[in-house]
Amino acid sequence: MDIEQSSRKRKLSDLELSDDDPDTSLPAKRPDQELFPEIPVNTVDTFRSDLSGAGDATDFCELFEDNHDNGSDQPTNNTTPAIDDAFTPASIDDSEDTAYSSPVALQHPTVWAKTRSALCDALPYFRCHEGGNYHIDRVTLGLLLDSNGSPRDYMDGTVIITAVGGGRVAIDKTGKRASVEDQDESARNYQYLKATMPNQNASDESPGRTVVVIAGKNNDHANVSEEYCVLGEYQVTDLWLEKFPDSVQTSVAVASWMVRLEKVEFNKSSWFKPKSTSHDVVAGQYKCPSLECISCGKESKQIYDKGWACLHNTCARAFIFQVVSNGQVEERRLGFNEIQYSAEFLYERTLLPAEATRQDLIPPLPTIDNSISFGTEAEFKRGMVCPLCKCASRRISWHGWKCENTESCNFTHMVQTRPYPLQEIARETRKVKSRYKQGSFTDSLVKCYDRLLEGYATQVYTFPDEAGQTCGTAIVLRATEEICAKEDGPDALYMAMQDRNVDLKLERSAARHTGKRHEELCSHFTSNFGAPYKFGVAVKTVAFRDAPEPILRGVSQLSWAQRVSIEDTKSMIEEEGITYSSTSMTLKSEPFNELLALGYFESSVINYHDDGEKDLGPTVATLSLGSPSIMRFRPKKKSKVGPEVKNLRSLKPAVVSIPLYHGDIVIMHGTELQKNYEHEVKPKGKLRFAMTSRYIMSNSWSEERRQDTMEKSKLPLDFEKLAYGGVTIDIQS
Repeated sequence: MDIEQSSRKRKLSDLELSDDDPDTSLPAKRPDQELFPEIPVNTVDTFRSDLSGAGDATDFCELFEDNHDNGSDQPTNNTTPAIDDAFTPASIDDSEDTAYSSPVALQHPTVWAKTRSALCDALPYFRCHEGGNYHIDRVTLGLLLDSNGSPRDYMDGTVIITAVGGGRVAIDKTGKRASVEDQDESARNYQYLKATMPNQNASDESPGRTVVVIAGKNNDHANVSEEYCVLGEYQVTDLWLEKFPDSVQTSVAVASWMVRLEKVEFNKSSWFKPKSTSHDVVAGQYKCPSLECISCGKESKQIYDKGWACLHNTCARAFIFQVVSNGQVEERRLGFNEIQYSAEFLYERTLLPAEATRQDLIPPLPTIDNSISFGTEAEFKRGMVCPLCKCASRRISWHGWKCENTESCNFTHMVQTRPYPLQEIARETRKVKSRYKQGSFTDSLVKCYDRLLEGYATQVYTFPDEAGQTCGTAIVLRATEEICAKEDGPDALYMAMQDRNVDLKLERSAARHTGKRHEELCSHFTSNFGAPYKFGVAVKTVAFRDAPEPILRGVSQLSWAQRVSIEDTKSMIEEEGITYSSTSMTLKSEPFNELLALGYFESSVINYHDDGEKDLGPTVATLSLGSPSIMRFRPKKKSKVGPEVKNLRSLKPAVVSIPLYHGDIVIMHGTELQKNYEHEVKPKGKLRFAMTSRYIMSNSWSEERRQDTMEKSKLPLDFEKLAYGGVTIDIQS
C-alpha cells in the first residue's frame, strides 16, 4: 500500500478488504466482549527481556519542583532504515542492528551524575527527589527513567516509548507497590505530559514545550555508563492507553498510559544511539495513519504492526484488532506479546513548533551580582554542572563548588560572597518579632517561667514525662542589644565567622543512604570540633587545638551559660516546688568537650530530631547568631506524652514554638527530654550560624578511642576567659 495513501485519515467504513492490507478489514460488531483481554501469566515470561521497559511507575509517583534548526542539514535520502524486518519477536537479536536493541553508549553523556540528589541540585528541569515526573504548574519539565516501567517500553536513539507511571498502591505489608486499577484521563502524570503538547491549554493556544529525559543505570534499555545521564531534549508526540501485566503483579493486567517522546533534534545522532541509524529519517518520510472508530467516532493512530485498534478505553471496541487470516477477517484482541509498534509509528518525525518553549540542558555556573546578592541566598546552595567533564555536582563546601567526579576532574568554582550585615539581621528580626513575639506553648502540657539571669530575660520551659513529672527543661536566654554589642560578643562573633580567612570547615554531610546513588545531603552545613560526636550524620572532627578563635569563644560562652542557667534552674525548682525526675535531670554542669558548628543559607533547615545519643551528657547548649529562626518541640510519635496518634503515619503537633534571635542561647537539660520529645529549627533569613556544645562521655570506649577523644578535646587553660558572659543589672529600690 502506498505510504502517501495510508497517511490520510480514513473511516473504517470506507475501507475495502484486502489480503495484503490487514489494517483495512471491516470490523464486526462485538459489544459483548470485555474491554481488554486477560493476559496469561506465562506470556510475561516468554516476552523478550530486552523489551522490558524504560520507565519506572514507582519513580513516576507524585512528590509535591539552543536554537532549533530544521533546515537543509537534514538528510534528504529516502532510504528506509534497515530494520523493517525486525518487528516480530522471532527476528529480534540483540547482536544485530534492530530497533528493539538497547542503545549503546558511544560518546560521553551531555550531563551525568553520580547521585540523584546531584541531578536535583544542579538541573533546573529536574528537582524531583522522589518520583520521576518533575512538573511546575501541572506541566512536565523533566522525566527520569530509572527502571523498567512496562513490558511495552522501547528506546532507540530518537524515540522513547514508556509508561507514564503513577497510580501504584501498596499491596502488602512490605511496602511493595503495584498498579491495581485501569488509568483514565484523571491520571496526573498523563495530564502533566499532555500539557506539554501544543494547544492543550484551554485558556490559550499554547505552542507547547520540550521535556528533558534522564535515564538511570537501572533502566535496562538505556545502557548508560553512569548512574544518571541526561539523554536529551524531547517532545511528547503521542499518549495512549495499553493494557499489560504490572511488573510486580504479573497476573494482573491493567490499562496504563503510554507516552511516545521524540528527540527534538531528530536529525542528529545521539551519544547513546544504537547501531541503527534512526536519525537518518527525515520529516515527512514516514506518516502514521489515523483512523476514526465507527463505534465511538474518535480517532486513533495505527501504531501497531498487526493493524488498527481503537485506543480509547471508554469505547466498547477498545483494543480490538481486525486481522486477515486466509482471506478471512478475524476480529480479536491480541496479547501484548503478539504485537509490535509499526515502522510508520516509530519513524514518524514531528517538527517542533518554532514558538515552543525550549530548555537548556547545561545551566550556567552560579554567579553573584554583588549589587543585589550576598551569596547566601537559596539559589547559591544549588549545584552546578562541571564545565569540563559535565558532572552534575552538589554544593558540599561552604566556600563554593567542587566537581564530584574526583577520580578524573579537579574543577572548583568559588564565588566572592559579601558579608551579610547586622543591619539586615536587625531588619529580619523586626519582621519575625512582629509575628512570633516571644513564643507559644501548650499550657495544658508545658509550663513556662520568666526569669532574669545575668542581664538576659530568660524563659524556662518545663516538659513532663508520661507520669506528669518534669523530665527536662529548655532554658532560653534572650540577648539584649547591650549584650550583643559587647567586645567579642555575638556581633563580633557573627562577623568573624563570615571572615573568609577564618576556615570553619563547614560542609554538607550525608543525611541518609551514605555513599549510595540515592544519597541525600543535609540541608545545612556542619563541622565538629573537640571530642568526636557520632550522631545520625557523619561529620569530621577537628581538635580544639586546631580550631579557629570563634569556635573557642563559642564553647567558652556556652560553658558559662550552662553553669549559670543550671544553677538558676535548681533555685527555680525549689522556689516553685516543681516535681522532677532526678534520674533525668542531674542539675549539675558538665564540662563541655565538643562543639558542633552549623551554617544555614536561606531556606536551609534542620528537621525534627533529638540529641539523645547514649554517650551524651544530660545538657545540650546552643548559641544562635545571625538570622532569626523558629525552634519547635513536639512529643515523639511513640512517646506516651501528648495526644495519641491515629496511625503510624500520623505525627504529634508541636507543644512549644520558640523564636530565636541573634545572640540568644538555648540550654536543654534532661536525658528523658530527648527520649520523649524531638525538636526542629527553621531559620527565617539569609544567614544563620549556630554553635552547639555537649559533654561526650567516653567511659565505655576503648582505651585508644578515649585517648584520642581526650587529646582532641583539650582546651586552653585560660579558655574560660574567652566567654563574654552577660551584663550586670543595677536594681534600684
